[in-house]
Amino acid sequence: MHIPQKTITYEVYANGSERMTGTAVLTPPPFESSSDTIKTSAGEYNVPTVGIFGALPFSLTFVDANESVLRFAEGTTQRFSCRASKQRYDTAAAQIIKVPLRIDFTVIITSCNSGNVEVAAASEGTISGETMIYQHWIDGKEWRFYDRENMIYRVDGVDQWAEIRSHIGR
Repeated sequence: MHIPQKTITYEVYANGSERMTGTAVLTPPPFESSSDTIKTSAGEYNVPTVGIFGALPFSLTFVDANESVLRFAEGTTQRFSCRASKQRYDTAAAQIIKVPLRIDFTVIITSCNSGNVEVAAASEGTISGETMIYQHWIDGKEWRFYDRENMIYRVDGVDQWAEIRSHIGR
């Protein structure tokens, strides 16, 4: 068994290979299902809609607003890739191991904040956007893939939308 521990380090790339310097925090989107409250004679409960999510915000914060941040314009679509090394504890071998993590995003940029200007302080510029395509791998295995426009949502290799697409002729 592998017990996840922490991220050792990571890099963020724009458009596949352009290293984004000075990245401090990457915030992937929360996958929160859209839901409806169903009312019955026994009470009410929330029912999620499979593969339909609310907003999927993307946020990338930089230590200092530099060219990596300032070149992005609102309304443009950008691809970002986060490549990380994760630390885990292997209980069978009684040792710490390292595994690769990769998350790819296709994002519509909604804001580009250059941050604050203060004496002897980081400016903390931020790029924010709406995630349109999301793909997440751990140790070379795809765990989640979401493509909003093409109605594809895979979790651990299972396409949650395959049957739904067939129902509507896609």
